[in-house]
Amino acid sequence: MASLEETLAQVRQTNESNPNLYRSNETAVRNHLIDPVLTALGWDVSKHEHVIPNYAIQNQRGYADYALLWNGSPVIMLEAKNQSISLEDQLHQALQYAFDEGADYSLLCNGKEWRLYWSFVERSQPSERLIWSLDLHADEARAGTVLQTIRRRDIRDFNGEIKSYAKRRALQDRWEAFIAEHEKIVAALAPVFRSFRPINEQQFRHVRHTLHECRSFVADQVTRHGIPPAKPGTEVPPAGDPTPPPLLPTGKRIIINGEAIEIKRQKDVLIRTAEWLIEHGKLTPSDCPILSATGRRCIVRSEPATVEGDSLRSARRLSNGIWIELQGDKRTLTARARMLLSRFGFDPNILVVEWDK
Repeated sequence: MASLEETLAQVRQTNESNPNLYRSNETAVRNHLIDPVLTALGWDVSKHEHVIPNYAIQNQRGYADYALLWNGSPVIMLEAKNQSISLEDQLHQALQYAFDEGADYSLLCNGKEWRLYWSFVERSQPSERLIWSLDLHADEARAGTVLQTIRRRDIRDFNGEIKSYAKRRALQDRWEAFIAEHEKIVAALAPVFRSFRPINEQQFRHVRHTLHECRSFVADQVTRHGIPPAKPGTEVPPAGDPTPPPLLPTGKRIIINGEAIEIKRQKDVLIRTAEWLIEHGKLTPSDCPILSATGRRCIVRSEPATVEGDSLRSARRLSNGIWIELQGDKRTLTARARMLLSRFGFDPNILVVEWDK
């Protein structure tokens, strides 16, 4: 049997060979794109003890496209759609099927995009139950790792694998928010660093450092470990300064990969970054929807509506017709701009925001 990575490569090739077929034919999506991946993950679609297609839901609610079974009971309910149908529009039905059958997880898939949800989380909206979202083409490097969280052979530790993945992603998201405010890191670390005595205390007992010297050294070390340096004119004031700098002051321009772009408002950071991606052949309608790093908010959509059908709080239509959510403070909007760059294979640090002094 082919390995998971070999199967994913074949599925990508198959999908690219006849995209129109998979945009209109759900059966082809299931047979050609989904079934091979399930089989590579240990869910043999030819064995009824592994997978039951067109599974009848209790209370005559309908039929789920797949039920993935363990010991005769569904653990994952999978809804498959062709690639012209929005997966978000199927979320409520998919979660209801999983809840009715007592399955812990719901999987939405169109052969290209795979999304795993918890079927029920107390006091949560459906979109907030997302565990991971994966595009087999755009996320090729991590596709195998993510999909392995639902391998059948690991079913005894199924919850452990998925929860472990969710925790790692949450920590990564927290880290991205953390490093987005490098000035705060330096301000917090410098006084602590200054309080430490040198290992060779006797040799350096006569050497004294000002807090400014410590901040400069710490900033340099932080930069060496992958955190973007503070820009000239944004030096952090000494600890105890009664007027600490705002998270992101009003700015004049952004620089993306060396290209300067004028801005007037804080939301322009995200808008101009999105338009820059569009100009470079990225961020197309087929990429929609795009969720925030936490998976709790949809930030790019093909239409100005949430999963529940409500209008976006603060939406802007981009030049190619898709919509972008601009709700959030300055730090959040900048973090989302960098997340979009990263999603499309760019180093997020190519975005530099230059603010008024």
